[in-house]
Amino acid sequence: MPDANEAVIPTYLAGGNTCRIRGGLGPQLIKAEFAAAAICATIVAVALAVVLADAAHAQPAPKLPVIGILATGQLRTGAPYPALELVAGGTLPSLEAARRASSVIPIVMIAVDYDPLATGMVSSLNRPGGDITGVFVRQIELTPKRMELLKEIAPKAQRVAILSDPFTVDQLKTAESTARTFGLRVLPIQFQTPPYDYAAAFASAAKERLGAALVTVGPVFFRDRARLVEVAGQQRIPTMFPLPEFADAGGLIAYGASLDVTF
Repeated sequence: MPDANEAVIPTYLAGGNTCRIRGGLGPQLIKAEFAAAAICATIVAVALAVVLADAAHAQPAPKLPVIGILATGQLRTGAPYPALELVAGGTLPSLEAARRASSVIPIVMIAVDYDPLATGMVSSLNRPGGDITGVFVRQIELTPKRMELLKEIAPKAQRVAILSDPFTVDQLKTAESTARTFGLRVLPIQFQTPPYDYAAAFASAAKERLGAALVTVGPVFFRDRARLVEVAGQQRIPTMFPLPEFADAGGLIAYGASLDVTF
């Protein structure tokens, strides 16, 4: 028989969002209502895939679109790099780099951890304008729900740590305002330059006797999810994680759109 604290992992699905809970906490959250969110992102991604497939099929073999994928914020188009016909950008710096490099190459954004409208990347969500299209997962709207669920699993908590970095400043602001509505005091833990020292951050949270923690969505946090889950468990601080992949890595609870399903 598996240990009771590890075996109960109920999964709730609504509108593309997933809440996964580890440990014997399921009964406390069965009545929670989940807001619909990222289903439209899936539709956009599928439509984009169809358009690209048609474009590739129409070209004489073996010519296919030359796609540049940005992850570091650098776009190189000169020799020996190929002439790009499409750019896919994940982070906000990479998207900004693509716009600076060219005004004619189509750009496909994957906005998981930032608001492309608030940052001026697009003119509207219905009609982005310019040469940008893509997928937008509305993390800012999900942040209040994450805080609500965190309050439910840690009802005695009076102070909460919020982990953020330069990629997630807008989520931090939303989390801080939401925490105040629940009567919670916030200790922001803001990382600046990788590698992030998660052990020191959670040790500080434990020393300050914080009752819970919330991790925002960002590319570095997502990459380091196994380490984050590990140190949160070592300090025994109830922690809300932003995506189901964190729960898959052993996190206590996560709420957000599944990236596997979205893309």
